[in-house]
Amino acid sequence: MATRAASADATRQRILESAIGLLKTKFRADIRLEEVAAGAGVSVPTVVNNFGTKAEVLAIALREVIGRASTLRRAVDPADLASIIHGLCAHYENVGDWVLRNLAEEADIELLEIGRARHREWVEVYFGARLERFEAAERARRFDALLACCDVYTWKLLRRDLGRSPEEVGAVVLSTVTAILEAR
Repeated sequence: MATRAASADATRQRILESAIGLLKTKFRADIRLEEVAAGAGVSVPTVVNNFGTKAEVLAIALREVIGRASTLRRAVDPADLASIIHGLCAHYENVGDWVLRNLAEEADIELLEIGRARHREWVEVYFGARLERFEAAERARRFDALLACCDVYTWKLLRRDLGRSPEEVGAVVLSTVTAILEAR
């Protein structure tokens, strides 16, 4: 029994990893169950038996991608700005293109809202205490500036559009964050 359960879990994990791999390179609308099955080395009925519909397997895969990426973004020293920005840039190197593809597709409004809320929460967690010395209006303005400079679109501009290296992106974002936090 235990061997059979382990085999079923392994099959389910292979299917999930196949879906995750496809999500990193294709729009959800362009992914077919046949591709998910082929990537996992199983049949389409096996995918359906394990996950139900294409939408269900992709939704679970998306949540897994988000969870993995969030770990990178949060595995930092909260007292060290360089560590915070390094974690953010590692997160975008891992899933930035995928996030941009999902933003362009806008197929899952709920997922987009979750991402926006998590980004706001991340800025609050890592920079909120540093903004407390400012009056409310100034604090709100600086918070918005931090949201913008730490956003995936800033990463895209620097990394993809301007062709900067990950280290250069980190240096630009760090200097911008430092300026926002330290300016009088």
